[in-house]
Amino acid sequence: MKVVDLTRPLSPDMPVFEGAQGQTARAPKEITLTIPAGTSELVARGEQPPVLPDSMIFVVGDVLVVKNDDVVDHKLGPLWIPANSSAQMPLGQEESLAFECTFQP
Repeated sequence: MKVVDLTRPLSPDMPVFEGAQGQTARAPKEITLTIPAGTSELVARGEQPPVLPDSMIFVVGDVLVVKNDDVVDHKLGPLWIPANSSAQMPLGQEESLAFECTFQP
Protein backbone atom coordinates (compact mmCIF):
# COMPACT_ATOMS: atom_id res chain seq x y z
CA MET A 1 0.00 0.00 0.00
CA LYS A 2 1.10 3.54 -0.74
CA VAL A 3 0.43 6.54 1.46
CA VAL A 4 -1.13 9.27 -0.66
CA ASP A 5 -0.65 12.89 0.44
CA LEU A 6 -3.61 15.01 -0.67
CA THR A 7 -2.18 18.37 0.37
CA ARG A 8 -0.26 19.76 -2.65
CA PRO A 9 -1.48 21.03 -6.06
CA LEU A 10 -2.89 18.52 -8.52
CA SER A 11 -1.11 20.36 -11.33
CA PRO A 12 1.36 23.26 -11.53
CA ASP A 13 -1.19 25.47 -13.30
CA MET A 14 -3.87 25.14 -10.59
CA PRO A 15 -4.51 28.64 -9.20
CA VAL A 16 -3.85 29.19 -5.50
CA PHE A 17 -4.57 32.37 -3.54
CA GLU A 18 -1.43 33.85 -1.98
CA GLY A 19 -1.57 33.50 1.81
CA ALA A 20 -5.00 31.88 1.78
CA GLN A 21 -3.95 28.68 3.57
CA GLY A 22 -3.93 26.62 0.39
CA GLN A 23 -7.41 27.52 -0.83
CA THR A 24 -7.82 27.42 -4.57
CA ALA A 25 -9.49 30.10 -6.66
CA ARG A 26 -12.51 28.04 -7.67
CA ALA A 27 -15.91 26.93 -6.46
CA PRO A 28 -16.29 23.47 -4.90
CA LYS A 29 -16.89 20.65 -7.37
CA GLU A 30 -17.00 16.89 -7.75
CA ILE A 31 -13.57 15.42 -8.52
CA THR A 32 -13.47 11.89 -9.91
CA LEU A 33 -10.52 9.51 -9.69
CA THR A 34 -10.90 6.41 -11.84
CA ILE A 35 -9.17 3.14 -11.01
CA PRO A 36 -8.74 1.56 -14.47
CA ALA A 37 -9.39 -2.07 -15.30
CA GLY A 38 -6.21 -4.11 -14.84
CA THR A 39 -4.88 -1.99 -11.94
CA SER A 40 -4.72 -4.92 -9.50
CA GLU A 41 -2.61 -6.91 -11.97
CA LEU A 42 -0.14 -4.01 -12.35
CA VAL A 43 0.11 -3.59 -8.55
CA ALA A 44 0.67 -7.33 -8.10
CA ARG A 45 3.65 -7.08 -10.49
CA GLY A 46 4.96 -4.01 -8.63
CA GLU A 47 4.26 -1.71 -11.57
CA GLN A 48 2.90 1.82 -11.23
CA PRO A 49 -0.65 2.19 -12.54
CA PRO A 50 -1.54 5.68 -13.83
CA VAL A 51 -4.20 6.36 -11.20
CA LEU A 52 -3.21 8.96 -8.62
CA PRO A 53 -1.08 12.05 -8.87
CA ASP A 54 1.48 12.40 -6.08
CA SER A 55 -0.70 15.02 -4.41
CA MET A 56 -3.88 17.03 -4.85
CA ILE A 57 -5.49 20.16 -3.44
CA PHE A 58 -9.20 20.32 -2.80
CA VAL A 59 -11.40 23.17 -1.60
CA VAL A 60 -13.87 22.88 1.25
CA GLY A 61 -17.09 21.56 -0.26
CA ASP A 62 -15.45 19.39 -2.94
CA VAL A 63 -16.61 15.79 -3.22
CA LEU A 64 -14.01 13.16 -4.09
CA VAL A 65 -15.55 10.33 -6.12
CA VAL A 66 -13.45 7.20 -6.63
CA LYS A 67 -14.71 5.05 -9.51
CA ASN A 68 -13.40 1.48 -9.57
CA ASP A 69 -13.33 -0.05 -13.07
CA ASP A 70 -11.06 -2.87 -11.85
CA VAL A 71 -12.18 -6.47 -11.18
CA VAL A 72 -11.14 -6.40 -7.49
CA ASP A 73 -12.24 -4.23 -4.58
CA HIS A 74 -9.97 -1.34 -3.60
CA LYS A 75 -9.51 0.99 -0.64
CA LEU A 76 -8.48 4.64 -0.34
CA GLY A 77 -8.30 5.71 3.29
CA PRO A 78 -11.79 5.29 4.76
CA LEU A 79 -13.37 4.52 1.36
CA TRP A 80 -14.06 0.92 0.37
CA ILE A 81 -14.69 0.80 -3.37
CA PRO A 82 -16.09 -2.53 -4.59
CA ALA A 83 -15.18 -3.70 -8.10
CA ASN A 84 -17.16 -1.95 -10.85
CA SER A 85 -18.68 0.62 -8.49
CA SER A 86 -17.80 3.93 -6.88
CA ALA A 87 -17.60 5.62 -3.49
CA GLN A 88 -17.49 9.25 -2.50
CA MET A 89 -16.01 11.39 0.25
CA PRO A 90 -17.37 14.88 0.93
CA LEU A 91 -14.54 17.22 1.93
CA GLY A 92 -16.30 19.50 4.38
CA GLN A 93 -13.45 21.07 6.34
CA GLU A 94 -9.91 22.30 5.83
CA GLU A 95 -7.43 19.58 6.75
CA SER A 96 -4.32 17.79 5.58
CA LEU A 97 -4.99 14.19 4.54
CA ALA A 98 -2.67 11.25 3.92
CA PHE A 99 -4.28 7.92 3.06
CA GLU A 100 -3.13 4.38 2.40
CA CYS A 101 -4.54 2.90 -0.76
CA THR A 102 -4.60 -0.53 -2.37
CA PHE A 103 -4.31 0.62 -5.99
CA GLN A 104 -0.77 1.99 -5.80
CA PRO A 105 2.28 -0.25 -5.25
